[in-house]
Amino acid sequence: MDNKITNAYECLFITDLSNGIEAAEAVANKFVSRVEKNGEIIDVTTWGKRRLEYPINDKNEGFYTIITFRAPAEYPHELERRLNIDENVMRSLILKLDEAEAEKVARRAADKAAAKSEKYSKNRLRMGFIPFTLIDFIDIFLVASLMYSIYRATR
Repeated sequence: MDNKITNAYECLFITDLSNGIEAAEAVANKFVSRVEKNGEIIDVTTWGKRRLEYPINDKNEGFYTIITFRAPAEYPHELERRLNIDENVMRSLILKLDEAEAEKVARRAADKAAAKSEKYSKNRLRMGFIPFTLIDFIDIFLVASLMYSIYRATR
């Protein structure tokens, strides 16, 4: 982005599930990549398949996606136009966020990424993939030698 003034926006859209979840995910990814080309993505939340409150086009379920992004002020109008043109998008809504709300979403996304990384690390440890550093190795060696000395002393 060139040195244009950017604002924070949140875009929610519901994708038609008639062609399957894979097709709905493909449509969602298409719009995520379009937003990424024209702005900076803060967070993408996929709610997935949900039941609609009321039928839209005789359909009771849809695939929900929320994109929080920063972009120049003219881009949301173009995005809304493209969302309305696409036949796979059942409903869409774009809201301008104030800076405090955008920062809150960015912190939540960072916390979610950190939690996911921590969960990944715990799963690796549980599966036996232990990331060693030299300090870890020395600590393990000292504990093992201490345990061995206690074992030998009690025999």
